[in-house]
Amino acid sequence: MKRSKRVLAAVTAAAMSVSCLLCADLTVFAETDDTALSADSMTVSECIDYVNEMSRTAEQYAPEVGIYSVPVSNEEGEIIQKVLDSDYGKTENIRYEYKYQKYDFSSDYYYAQLPAKMQKAYDQLDEACLEFLSSPVNLSTDVFKEVIFESPFTSTTELDQLYWSFYYSNPQYFFLMNYYGYYLDGSGIILRAYANCYAASDRATIKNSIDSLTDEYINSVSSLTDNVAKETAIARKISDRVTYSTSAPYNQSLMSALYYKSSVCNGYAMSMNYFCNALGLDCIIVTNNYHAWNRVKLNGLWYETDVTWYDQGTYYWDKWLNKSTATFLANDQDNMHVVNTAKPMYSNITLPSCTDDDPTDNPPSEEETPSSTKPANVTAVPGTNSVTLSWDAVPGAARYAVSYHNGSGYTILTETCTATTYTAAGLTAGRTYPFLVQAFVNGQWSPFTSADHVAATPAGSTVTSTKPANVKAVPGTNSVTLSWDAVPGAARYAVSYHNGSGYTILTEACSATTYTAAGLTAGKTYPFLVQAFVNGQWSPFTSADHVSVTIDSL
Repeated sequence: MKRSKRVLAAVTAAAMSVSCLLCADLTVFAETDDTALSADSMTVSECIDYVNEMSRTAEQYAPEVGIYSVPVSNEEGEIIQKVLDSDYGKTENIRYEYKYQKYDFSSDYYYAQLPAKMQKAYDQLDEACLEFLSSPVNLSTDVFKEVIFESPFTSTTELDQLYWSFYYSNPQYFFLMNYYGYYLDGSGIILRAYANCYAASDRATIKNSIDSLTDEYINSVSSLTDNVAKETAIARKISDRVTYSTSAPYNQSLMSALYYKSSVCNGYAMSMNYFCNALGLDCIIVTNNYHAWNRVKLNGLWYETDVTWYDQGTYYWDKWLNKSTATFLANDQDNMHVVNTAKPMYSNITLPSCTDDDPTDNPPSEEETPSSTKPANVTAVPGTNSVTLSWDAVPGAARYAVSYHNGSGYTILTETCTATTYTAAGLTAGRTYPFLVQAFVNGQWSPFTSADHVAATPAGSTVTSTKPANVKAVPGTNSVTLSWDAVPGAARYAVSYHNGSGYTILTEACSATTYTAAGLTAGKTYPFLVQAFVNGQWSPFTSADHVSVTIDSL
């Protein structure tokens, strides 16, 4: 009886979701009645079957191009969480942090235009995907993460724009589906992975293959003298590798093109975005209901580029590479290159204008030809349990990283600094820290040697503990609000609870000293844990650091 009921509810909800993406009120989906569902009364195997059935039903409504979403009730969320707890409980409780990467494959173009609330949620999605990419977990279903936002969203328009901006700006997450679930109250979303990426060993195989190809392509164009030549060479390499096919597996992802060598327009566009950003060239993906292509910035100007149409099998069709929008539309009698700006994903987004037809007649912009990528004149001024570093700006630097040598390697303090000064707090008084500052230019971190270290010794009292103190938990209706004392030098906080076999992480990006966990089960007792991220490490803990609370019912 439950299963039949779920099929009807899923079909109704999925159809409403796909047809009502412009709806402003999340409560329009509240008619789905799953009150009879109970994760506590279902076995893990039953929960797995249920989640798989949800996905099969939703896949009937997948569009040819773009994102599709399906609402998820709190009861269904508990079923999903039970599956995740089982999957992750079979692995070690490892926390993965951002590491230096050889290339930066992501684009900040859409991110920079999102409101602050959406940027925070975007960062949570990024952290979740980065963790899963290197996680040893083997999935039982397509769900790999439940992301609960610090502040709930109020409309499907916001949720769709958030996911679309993230999905199309981060092609390196080849496992990420263009389908996600969202909670009816806007409190979070469910991230899903393609079936061939369930196993950690399979993800590693695909990643290693793509990484090897990436090094090959980037190295092959590194000797070219200008960015237009590099971009053109990459477009040709993609064309030579990929065969267009509507039956290509996983054809909305980078993986289809670079790993399976067969894709549709989305795979081509993802590949172009991936390689251009790795080369330090601004590149974005634009779409309508039927097609996806790119806009690339070369020598200070933006150009329309469609590698799908550029690839003609036996030759390259130059009329679809680096042209103005006017030329594209004049050459395209079917209007397949008109961006559908009415989609919620483009709400309050300004797209770059493409008005030129030949990037080779423009001199390289100053930002594309930096003379040196090493930050110069780095100074370190010690303070009380802190050191303030400053340096000269590097032309073309997208951001800076600050770290220190810990004896065997580097402790990363930040990789996202956009200013030319940074204060490292929470340091040990009397200890000498060899600091390193690097610039991220044209998709690569600046090189360094030990001679680039700048040493400083902070003064003040010794920091004895990084554990958040005075952690309190106040129960609410299906929720708990936690608060704690600020930890000196903490970059952010993580909140989780013990699920019996491991920890369910609610957030690792909390910047405040309070957090509300919503969507909890009434009458259930949760042992919560709060940790601080200080000097590149999460604070240690034991079971004595748990703060248990029983959730109130309605």
